[in-house]
Amino acid sequence: VLGSIATQQGGVSVNLAIDSDTIKTASLRVPGGTVDAPRVENVPLDRQTAEIPYEARRVEDAECLASFGRRAAETMRPLVENPFVGQFWPLIVERSRQCGNLGECLAQARHLQEGRWGNATLEVPQSHVCDLPAFHWFTCHLLARLPQLWDVYNRSVADYRVANRVRSTAHPVPDLDAPDDWLEAPFWIWMADDPRRRRLFVRASGDRLVLSDRHTWQHALPLTPEGGAARAADELAELSGRGVRIRTRALITTLFARLFLGDLFVHGIGGAKYDQVTSCIIQRFFGVRPPEYMTTTATLRLPVARTGVVPDDLRRASAALRDLTYHPERHVSAAGDGALATLVLQKQQWVATGQTRANARQRCHGIRAANEGMQPYLSDRRQALLDERAEMESALRNKAILASREYAFCLHTEEPLRRLMQIGRDG
Repeated sequence: VLGSIATQQGGVSVNLAIDSDTIKTASLRVPGGTVDAPRVENVPLDRQTAEIPYEARRVEDAECLASFGRRAAETMRPLVENPFVGQFWPLIVERSRQCGNLGECLAQARHLQEGRWGNATLEVPQSHVCDLPAFHWFTCHLLARLPQLWDVYNRSVADYRVANRVRSTAHPVPDLDAPDDWLEAPFWIWMADDPRRRRLFVRASGDRLVLSDRHTWQHALPLTPEGGAARAADELAELSGRGVRIRTRALITTLFARLFLGDLFVHGIGGAKYDQVTSCIIQRFFGVRPPEYMTTTATLRLPVARTGVVPDDLRRASAALRDLTYHPERHVSAAGDGALATLVLQKQQWVATGQTRANARQRCHGIRAANEGMQPYLSDRRQALLDERAEMESALRNKAILASREYAFCLHTEEPLRRLMQIGRDG
């Protein structure tokens, strides 16, 4: 979609790769098993390490990375005969030998493959953007006015929660903190020789702002709301050269992209939903109308036959079981069975009896006793429904695995991927 818009408008399309995100697990979720009994396996693509940003994550086990394509294809073979990973993964192995960074080789290989399929976009890692002089000036502007930004940021997040009825204090993002005399800034910070991502905190001290991760690092930046940005921006560049990594967090990353990096920002559904908060921050902090952004999405499912069972089928089976419990008279025939006929009559009489404060308990017990008395007559029907519901639950669990839209693109087959990209290019 991005490449198509740029081609139509005579512009340049850039994909911003967020390499400040951390790698929680060096594996991919790969579907395996059979159609009747599918499962999801976490197949390693590298040795597990501490949770650090992609920017700092080297390939630790080249052999594990090189063999992933074969192992993933073998896992999937009973479901998908020829997943694209078998053809695509050698490109990742080739790039890993050139750059050695796990995230970078994955992104480069994907970008090269997109080019082979006719897409013409550029790739820029966030880490490169955060080393631009313009970004250092932007950072100084935010830090110099952090009390205002802190208030705008938290109010905007709070308003989003109210408008969208979100109770969790972790969504869409956590509030910025204010421990002791520090203010939390919406940035991450880590050191090249210790890439554990931490929050950045700031406090004023005379004509300087003290930056700290509140662990081992601290630096006094010559910056006040009244001036000093030029010198402070140069100093941020020097800090970067010494291995200090300062990176924007989610909302401020898209804020910078929308205001300064391009004329049109394109986001997926999840991120675009939170960009409502970013728009509010832009309006309140910068006093300008927020630039519009585009939301785009697509769903591609594995080419595997799936059951036609839907959640409504399960709800109907559960409702039928409930009806057997509370309205058994609807499902029995009392003809020729005096005991059953008596139970049905007793219930009908109690239902027809108006409830009063005096008879409420007796009426309830009478209806319940009649219902329970009829249950043995429905045991076969109940068991059939229980078996049917169990089959539906199993089918829905299997369908959730087979129909998931969360699998990596390379686990699909090539032709549907090509067609999907063609749809994106054709609009």
